Amino acid sequence: MKINKYISISLIFLLVCVAIIILMDFKNIKNDYRIQDIAINEGKRNNIKMSDKNCNEENYIEAVLKIPTLNLEYPIFSSVSDENLKISACKLWGPELGKNGNYVIVGNNNNFDNVFEKLSIGDTIDFLGNDNKQFSYEVYDIKIVNSTDTSVVSQLTNGKNEVTLMTTADNGKRKLVIKGEKI
Repeated sequence: MKINKYISISLIFLLVCVAIIILMDFKNIKNDYRIQDIAINEGKRNNIKMSDKNCNEENYIEAVLKIPTLNLEYPIFSSVSDENLKISACKLWGPELGKNGNYVIVGNNNNFDNVFEKLSIGDTIDFLGNDNKQFSYEVYDIKIVNSTDTSVVSQLTNGKNEVTLMTTADNGKRKLVIKGEKI
């Protein structure tokens, strides 16, 4: 009898632990599916590897880029690769989203149907992180630079929280650079 009682208690404890783990991961799973839906709805491939940051440190979707004036939403990959750039925008480098520094995003202009060219100074760029925190930035500079110009990705921001969107211009000969500051 005592053995059956211990087995029953152990099974109940195990089931409770499994239920807790499932509930803790539900938020991340729900967010992953929402981001995948965004990618699919934007006409992107539906075989994006969706994962929680803790499951795949090398490549995960760390945020969603939203530009309300252009009615645009795209997932942001955590790392740059040719395959990722065929699907969406990627983080080139910089601080964690929402932290001081220059959060640099690169993308293939063809994937965005040249929509970044339609941005104007004063437009808002939003990011929704995996933790469901939203960060908003106001565009303060738009310029085209030589493809060798690295000054636009500098982390020297005088303590400001900035974002830089970069894509190709002039058939890849130069870069379109959009700079925003956190509001």
